[in-house]
Amino acid sequence: MTNHNGPLYKRIVRELANATNFDYPETLQDINECKRDFEDLIVIRLQRRRARAEEQMHQAQENQSQKEQIPLICLDETTGTIQRKLGDASNNAAASQTNLNNNTKSGGKISPETGMPVRKWMILGPHEWAFCDYSHQPKPPRSHYDHVTKNLVLNMDHYCPW
Repeated sequence: MTNHNGPLYKRIVRELANATNFDYPETLQDINECKRDFEDLIVIRLQRRRARAEEQMHQAQENQSQKEQIPLICLDETTGTIQRKLGDASNNAAASQTNLNNNTKSGGKISPETGMPVRKWMILGPHEWAFCDYSHQPKPPRSHYDHVTKNLVLNMDHYCPW
């Protein structure tokens, strides 16, 4: 198991930063700037993702409105008869979009495509640096924060309870 703090760890992380062309912050001011840059990057990518999803929803609604109306079978409860009506499929898309926008129970950003929460690691590429909210330092690619040892762990290189 690698020790994830101390001079050897810092040297390895700085070598990784040099190899990936990442300007590793040295001072507290640099670290705060790195955190702001990371948060700005996440916001920009979320906005792009939302714009793409809205464009796709708009195109889907246009395609549905251009198609013929589909027949719907309805039960009239007052008379007990079955009736056929022509329904507009675009209403179903609008209803699903309304449900998607109202689904904010998780408290985080909601993906327009899936309706699931979007995590920061989902937006980053596999070789991009992030910023760890727990250790308050830049997080190398493929590293994770270990809540047991309270350190960043490179490439999941730590104990395994199984």
